[in-house]
Amino acid sequence: MALREDRSDMEEAGTACDPSSPEFCRQKAEECLNLSYQIADPKGQVGVLKLANWWMRIAENNYRFRKPH
Repeated sequence: MALREDRSDMEEAGTACDPSSPEFCRQKAEECLNLSYQIADPKGQVGVLKLANWWMRIAENNYRFRKPH
């Protein structure tokens, strides 16, 4: 499974295509997690899981930034 480049499915699902959107970042993290299950090489899995973690940290930071104070 490859990471999705086509964003039309995200638009149909109502997911924002804005890379700074927390939901967009969470979606990318989920894609990385799903991809990690299909990688046989442990080092490859670790790399993809680190990328998923990176996306989640960005989502959290973007949520805090956008959250009204």
